[in-house]
Amino acid sequence: MVLGCPGGRSLKKTYFYIGRLSTKLNISLNNLTIVMMDEYVDKKKGKYSLVNPKSHYSCVRFSKQVIKRLLNYKKNKKNELKKENILFPPIDFPNTYDKKINKIGGIDVFLLAS
Repeated sequence: MVLGCPGGRSLKKTYFYIGRLSTKLNISLNNLTIVMMDEYVDKKKGKYSLVNPKSHYSCVRFSKQVIKRLLNYKKNKKNELKKENILFPPIDFPNTYDKKINKIGGIDVFLLAS
């Protein structure tokens, strides 16, 4: 399954409950792919780069430290969401992201933030 996710924090409760429910129902997330839709960038000397992933507002940091942790609640290793299954648009070739999404079968469900 491919889950599209925005980078905002408003879905924390959603990730919390998906994690709890999938653990309670013994649903493995090892085949889940998360397609993140955004990340913040800096522009220096006319060149764009991703913000430092350690920044408090980084979507990369949020996805790995918060989303992954909430979804993997009390799961054994074989049932966890894998870190390599969290995808981000590449800064240098953003047009390739759509191709990558299509290659993995498209997005099955896209979560909307409020």
